[in-house]
Amino acid sequence: MVALAAVDILKASQAEAALVTSCDDPVDAAKALAAQGSREVVITLGDAGSVVFAGSSATRINSIPARRAIDPTGCSDTYLAAYVALRLEEESPVAAAEFATAAASVKLETAGPLTATREEIADRLRAS
Repeated sequence: MVALAAVDILKASQAEAALVTSCDDPVDAAKALAAQGSREVVITLGDAGSVVFAGSSATRINSIPARRAIDPTGCSDTYLAAYVALRLEEESPVAAAEFATAAASVKLETAGPLTATREEIADRLRAS
């Protein structure tokens, strides 16, 4: 786990985090992973939202239900890409996670890759 000291942002699903940490609670798993050196840990929980641990605090992010579920393939990748994009713009971890949640919600509604604009994703976030 020493290699995690070189990881700025670690993203894992709840199942992945539980497997590595033996913690069933996602907040506990995020804390355990952060203790290994990652500055930020994001645990995705599917339709139950996500947990972001940064600094010394964990924040639960509620999911944003899709209007219809068409294709879940790539939703996790979409979440991570949106999260990292906003963090690179120096948005807070919580703001980045909220935006990423909206992006994944929009992506779930179409087959194939996300094609929505940033404004369409922001509209989904504002409407939630």
